[in-house]
Amino acid sequence: MKIDDISPYLSGVGFTLTSLDADDTGADDVAGQFLIYGGEAINSVMSDLDLPPLPEVLAGMVGSKISSTARGVLTVAGTFLTILQMQVMSSKPKLAAVLKYIWQGISAILAGRAIPALPAV
Repeated sequence: MKIDDISPYLSGVGFTLTSLDADDTGADDVAGQFLIYGGEAINSVMSDLDLPPLPEVLAGMVGSKISSTARGVLTVAGTFLTILQMQVMSSKPKLAAVLKYIWQGISAILAGRAIPALPAV
């Protein structure tokens, strides 16, 4: 995967997770919203803009268990983010920091913890 592909990938996967069921407040929905946010954050950094604020819906703990489908999707996305972070670490440190943050958010969701606060980049 190339760096230009990660933002639409995250946003697309995020939309899919938010559409898994009629409920819009479950763990799958929070994970999906976070991936959509991740795509927006990457676009912002690539365009030399400030990071968008983290949406209120993503604050706090995930109240329900994440589905096995979402768990698999998040695991794959996290793997891509780690690889891309290593690829851009020296040439685009701000982007690397955002990729790391998204990976940390995914890890928190998978562990049932709150999404961490935005980093200063």
